[in-house]
Amino acid sequence: SNYGIQNNFAGASTTKVLTASAYLHDIENNKYKLTSDGKNQLRLMLNKSDNTAWDILNKKVGYKNMVTYARSIGLNSYDWKNNIITAGDEALLLQKLYQRELLSEYHTNLILGHMQDTNNESMIPKIIPEGATIWHKYGQLEDRLHDAAIINYQDRPIVIVVYTKGGASDGSNYTPRVKLVQDLAKTIINSIYQIN
Repeated sequence: SNYGIQNNFAGASTTKVLTASAYLHDIENNKYKLTSDGKNQLRLMLNKSDNTAWDILNKKVGYKNMVTYARSIGLNSYDWKNNIITAGDEALLLQKLYQRELLSEYHTNLILGHMQDTNNESMIPKIIPEGATIWHKYGQLEDRLHDAAIINYQDRPIVIVVYTKGGASDGSNYTPRVKLVQDLAKTIINSIYQIN
């Protein structure tokens, strides 16, 4: 289900998952080989949110090819020029990734592995129930703060994507925005998994 505003947002770093998927899709289609340097760029981009690695992989895939790939998997809102996407399309990307609809098991696990113990665990990872597993990618850009997560608890995987925008663009509203993302995600988790 989608709640709130369904408009396009600047995806910030959450769309690094799309870059990773497009890059590995090209590898699976023999456009190029996955080198140790390519693996390292994936790790830096997803796990450390490194923008230099992101730029390298975006250029490798090609921006027009990125849009073509996004459309081919149903992400109709994605626009590479301003890194625009809806929360619903980001959720669809994570759902298809987790369900192994996009990539081989090996390449899926490569992405998911880099989406754990990341450089920012302050939002959705902080509020998941004990025993749950999470894979996520946060995004922060000026007055935008996002978290996009796959959570598996009680053998019931769900995807939660929270995109926020507003307030000071200098990052001074970071702490209250983190709490907002946590509160929204916790409400969803408690409702779906019937946690009191």
